[in-house]
Amino acid sequence: MTEKLAILIAIGLGVYFVAALIAFGKKSNKKGYTKSKRKTKSGFSEEYKDYVNRYKGEQGEAWVQSELGQNEAGKKYVLNDVMICNQTKEGVASTQIDHIVLTRYGVFVIETKMYSGRIYGKEGDKHWTQVLKFGEVKNQLYNPILQNDTHLYALKKYAGSMLSEAQKDSFYSLVVFPVAELSVEWEHTPVCDIEGAKDFIHRAGKNAEQTGYSVFSEQELVALYQCLLQAKNDTPIGMEEHIARIKQKHG
Repeated sequence: MTEKLAILIAIGLGVYFVAALIAFGKKSNKKGYTKSKRKTKSGFSEEYKDYVNRYKGEQGEAWVQSELGQNEAGKKYVLNDVMICNQTKEGVASTQIDHIVLTRYGVFVIETKMYSGRIYGKEGDKHWTQVLKFGEVKNQLYNPILQNDTHLYALKKYAGSMLSEAQKDSFYSLVVFPVAELSVEWEHTPVCDIEGAKDFIHRAGKNAEQTGYSVFSEQELVALYQCLLQAKNDTPIGMEEHIARIKQKHG
């Protein structure tokens, strides 16, 4: 009888121990989730979140940069992370451009967005939506097509009189999301992954070869490349100041 009682007590203690472990695990998971959720919303400083976002952005830009390839003298030039500064009535206006691909048949201006999840939006909307965690998290982002339109404008303004009207009309905007799933409606500005951007530029080149179309001579292309290379190397404004200006402008 004593032996049976001991066995029953041992089983009871074992069940209690397992139940306690399960309860502790559930409690720990719940606290960890809540803590993580709280930090995501407000626990981290703005400086830290800026650092993380910038780091992710730099990773995406480096990825796209490697896929765009190298310069081909007289045919193709690639510039990355270019700061364009134009004088305005209010002072110096700065614009940071992720990638510029210069070819004899056109200039391709690329904005890279290193977002994950699924992106929803339309070309004319002011804001798009990023959806994460099966719809549990939704974030707004400024329409990158509109953002890149300002980049094209700044680029043309900086190059100024060295561009003919036909050459100005041969600037093309591309928005690249390397990892996000896309549900975006666009008409004039392609929104795609890296392979889509490469394919767009490649097809434009093939069409130019077949039709004999060339909007830049070799000399004009080299001159534009040197102009923009000088802008990249001699910018009067650094990235920190540029970001501060954006925050001040948009609150």
